[in-house]
Amino acid sequence: FEKEGCSIEPVLAITSRVDGPGNGMRFTLNASSDVKFSGPKYIHSFINYRFSTSQSPGDTNNRFKIQASARQFSGYILLLGRIGGADVFLPKHGLIIRNKDEFSIPMILEEVPSPKQFKAAVASMSPEQQRFAKAYRSMQLEATLFGMCVIQIKPQLERVLNLPSDSLTKEIQLAQDLMDLFLTFNVPSDLLSFQCDPLEDPADISAATKVEQVKSHVNSMKEMISNLKKKQLEEEKMRAEAHKLRYGTSRNSDSDGEPQPECEPEPEPECEPSEEEEIPERVPNEKAKEAKGPQEESAFSSGIHTLPKKLEKRCLALDTDGALRPTIINTGQVWKKKYQENLLSRVEVDPVYTYMQCSETRD
Repeated sequence: FEKEGCSIEPVLAITSRVDGPGNGMRFTLNASSDVKFSGPKYIHSFINYRFSTSQSPGDTNNRFKIQASARQFSGYILLLGRIGGADVFLPKHGLIIRNKDEFSIPMILEEVPSPKQFKAAVASMSPEQQRFAKAYRSMQLEATLFGMCVIQIKPQLERVLNLPSDSLTKEIQLAQDLMDLFLTFNVPSDLLSFQCDPLEDPADISAATKVEQVKSHVNSMKEMISNLKKKQLEEEKMRAEAHKLRYGTSRNSDSDGEPQPECEPEPEPECEPSEEEEIPERVPNEKAKEAKGPQEESAFSSGIHTLPKKLEKRCLALDTDGALRPTIINTGQVWKKKYQENLLSRVEVDPVYTYMQCSETRD
């Protein structure tokens, strides 16, 4: 998390690690699939100081961004979203960052009134209006809790392929081939995973033997894909030659009988951006919020989602001047992606607009 200004510098935040027995969380893939994950959780908070000399809330003090990058031959999954409950994570964006990819995601900060200002504003309202204002205020406070989840790819590959832990750490080529087969060709993991003989005990088989079996499956799959590519290429050549013999000699030849080059086909029009691409990203979050239901007050270690309300009460009691305001955190519309196609190519920087994020977050 960085701050832009005269120079880019990391944000100085107060960090606290949350430990406890109920440290696991989950997020929903679809109506029938949930993913449970566990690991160390950290809470980061910072105060964005703005003095009277600042022009407005939209000046350079509010130019923050998330800078996510990966080294060569490594990668991870980055999820951005909200905390929907004690053990519920509501992802809105998901990115696979690998092989020197670097994403720059701008953040939009929207300040809301301080607890003291809100209390003074609703004091003269009717009870019904106060209930509505407090419910809306509660929704705003939930939006001040922004979540990021980092999932390492190699440990998950080892579990999917039935391999021991750390067996793919130095198998760089195998890991790259596996990522290519999964992401580019959508090969099912069952075709590549290690399968033990029913009469053998998996504990008696060495890690090298398991890795070799997976390598054999990967090489067989790569060979099959290569043969299919050659076959399709030959079919396209035969189709082009048949088309040339049928139409090229009669219409595209000169007086000497030599064929003339055919006109290049017109490029297909590119698909225009559609506003419907953002719908799949919002609908699951709305369903999760509806199914979430009321949450009981819990301890800090098992209820991160209660942190904004607790801070609200503390600020109302201690911040007599009403200078500390909660801030809603959202991602910006235009991202930047810095990538390198291969080791010898140049580094390129492309913008990632809103209508492109649906496909970019799945790459």
